[in-house]
Amino acid sequence: QYDVQLQQGDIAVREGDIVTVAFRAKADRPRSLHLEAQTIGGNYPSIGLALDLALTKEWQRFTYTFTAKQVGARNQITFGVGQEVGTVALEAINITVAPSGARKPVAAAPVAKSGTTPFTGPLVTQL
Repeated sequence: QYDVQLQQGDIAVREGDIVTVAFRAKADRPRSLHLEAQTIGGNYPSIGLALDLALTKEWQRFTYTFTAKQVGARNQITFGVGQEVGTVALEAINITVAPSGARKPVAAAPVAKSGTTPFTGPLVTQL
């Protein structure tokens, strides 16, 4: 799962913040996708979200909300797709962060293809 990844780095998150990761995904056949929020560096420990998702041939909507814990100076969201050979498509990726105690997220951060262009997908990775 570590050989092929899509990462959104330098997520501005602090201890106790509420983070929501939402996206749509599909694959050319049933397979898994590893989703993790983690620090950047060291042994890349999780900051509150680490799961393996079951993808199908149909688009599925995924939304996960977690409380950030043990955050580092730099943090990222990682989509790991190197577990199996095949094609994975991701689109409508959105990461929101709400300060601890807030009722709803205060800012949305769409994942970008580059530093300036919002990503509207789909992103297709073929292994």
